[in-house]
Amino acid sequence: MFTGTHERAIDDKGRVVVPAEFRAQLADGAYLGRLERNLGLWLPGEFAARVDALKAQAAEGELSRDEVRAWLAAAASVKLDGQHRIFLPSALRLHAGLDDQIVFTGGWTYLEIWNEARWRQVQLTGDDAVMNAVEREFA
Repeated sequence: MFTGTHERAIDDKGRVVVPAEFRAQLADGAYLGRLERNLGLWLPGEFAARVDALKAQAAEGELSRDEVRAWLAAAASVKLDGQHRIFLPSALRLHAGLDDQIVFTGGWTYLEIWNEARWRQVQLTGDDAVMNAVEREFA
């Protein structure tokens, strides 16, 4: 399970130190893939389930095979190095607008990796919506 928010810096070689609480879960490797405005980091089983879901959408005509191919071609397998870092390929960094400061956020079954400024905007919007829902629930 992945929860929490963790700020990190990307080094000049495109590597980032993974938060300590996630290292054991990622010890056998993971997969990076594109999300809407950020990146996802999935354990192998969760990544396989995501790929199966995309293939099912292609079989139903909801996605084209080329859309699935393009998503898979952009994905990358990553493994922690001796300093607990993963490499973020330049094409994925460009897609997500990742520069020197990033944020890891928990997505329950996967991690999200955000450009710090984009995350702050999402956080503000999300916090307002959730607080309004909580207020309605307890009103």
